[in-house]
Amino acid sequence: MPPRNVAAADLTTVLALVRDTAASTPPLRLALGPPDTFLPSAPVLYLRCAAAPGALAELAGRLAGGPLAPPSGRGERDFVPHVTLTNRLDESMAPTLVEALSAFRAETLLESLTVFEQETVGSARRWVPLADAWLGGRSVLGRGSLELELTLSDRLDPEAEAFFHDAWEAHQHASDGSDAVLERPFALAARHGGRPVAVATGEWAGATFVISRLIVAGDLRGLGIGGRILGHLERLARDAGAERLRLFTRAGGAGEGLYERHGFSRTAFLASYRAGKDFVVMERRLT
Repeated sequence: MPPRNVAAADLTTVLALVRDTAASTPPLRLALGPPDTFLPSAPVLYLRCAAAPGALAELAGRLAGGPLAPPSGRGERDFVPHVTLTNRLDESMAPTLVEALSAFRAETLLESLTVFEQETVGSARRWVPLADAWLGGRSVLGRGSLELELTLSDRLDPEAEAFFHDAWEAHQHASDGSDAVLERPFALAARHGGRPVAVATGEWAGATFVISRLIVAGDLRGLGIGGRILGHLERLARDAGAERLRLFTRAGGAGEGLYERHGFSRTAFLASYRAGKDFVVMERRLT
């Protein structure tokens, strides 16, 4: 649907509307193609998106209420459901591209609704996902007693995220004591010539410094970047007072060999841990 300006105070209402709409809507089979453009109004090349007759219009209509209703005194703008291929289309190339892709057709399944918010960085604007809800993804537990409504999504919405943060912090204080060091996330990015070439993320809490992800650009692997990142993380962990580094990696994969060369050893084996693949827990003592 077209973008809407929503007041921060109305966000909870908007997200509830999206969850309710998604819960009562089954996944939609979408047909993509043929390509078209929004020229001359916008330099966008896109694929048309169609579902069963009226299905997308009905879905958009159910969402266009409350804070998402069209502004007072102005009707709904025309909106073409589409998948953007580029928003920097060279107008002189448009006829050639549309013709070259004219036979393209594809099918996909619309399985979730996503709420985006617009970020402005300098003069650039971009849309980033804020919350989502799976179509048909709601369940209710405990009818007749304490009824629980369960909603599946790819990420927690801001309200649920705030609850999790506060509740988890309170739980850690209650179980570990008021002086306990709470989990603190970290994200380390390495760049070369301004280009991101490696990223490591994780968290630390007290004695344990957990590396959840470490990835190096494919064309720069084998140059020792991963080892240098591990060395830097070790220094960070020591400075934070941690006693051990911990990570998860594919059993028998290249990562396990890298970590063994840097002093890590297996502490646990996790059969079919992720996507049917075996993983291992590896640790390196710092004291």
